[in-house]
Amino acid sequence: MSKQVNSNSTKLVRIDAHWLYYAKLEGVRQGRTVKSLVEEGLGLVLNDIPQTDYPLSKKEVG
Repeated sequence: MSKQVNSNSTKLVRIDAHWLYYAKLEGVRQGRTVKSLVEEGLGLVLNDIPQTDYPLSKKEVG
């Protein structure tokens, strides 16, 4: 089971129900929303992914 974090956003994030529970607990502890916790976490993850120029299709490789 998963929950959609923000239905109005063009970028959707799905969180398993048990992780959503922990995110809500942490949000209450920090006085923040689940959305802000997820946005911060995604930012940290995306910053760690190396930026590379991968080909978009097999045609570009050939």
